Amino acid sequence: MEYTDIVKLFDPPPEKWLFHGTADVWKDIKNHFEKSQGNITDKDGFKTKLRDLFKELTGHTLEAGRIVWIKEIDKNPGGGSSGIVSFTWWDKIGVPLLSSRFEENKAPYSGEKEFLDKIFPMVKKMVEKERNEINGK
Repeated sequence: MEYTDIVKLFDPPPEKWLFHGTADVWKDIKNHFEKSQGNITDKDGFKTKLRDLFKELTGHTLEAGRIVWIKEIDKNPGGGSSGIVSFTWWDKIGVPLLSSRFEENKAPYSGEKEFLDKIFPMVKKMVEKERNEINGK
C-alpha cells in the first residue's frame, strides 16, 4: 500500500497533549509532509520517517522517559509549557496513533477513541512521574 496524502493523517489532531511543545512538534511534522511526502510505502517506513523527523526537529532521538524544553519550538516564550515536549507522549501516543492511521489509510482510524481513552491516562501518569524525578520529588 502506498499512502498518497500523508498530511490527512494529522487531522484531526489529538485533543490532549500534556505540553504545548508536544503539539508544536505535531504541527511541524505535519508541515514537513505538506512540503514533501517522500516515497513511503509501508507502516515501518512511515514510523522510521516520523522518528527521523522528530530527531531533526528536536535534536533528540525519541526515547520514552524524557521531557525536554526545546528553544527552537518555543512559540510563546515564557508562556506555560511552550517548547516543552514529552517524548513519552510521542513514543506511546503520537507515533502509534499516526502509524495506525497510516495502516488503515484514513484518519481517524477505527478504534482510535478507545485507544486514546485507554492510553492517555497511563501516559499522563508516566509523564507526571518523569516530571517528579526531574524536580527531585
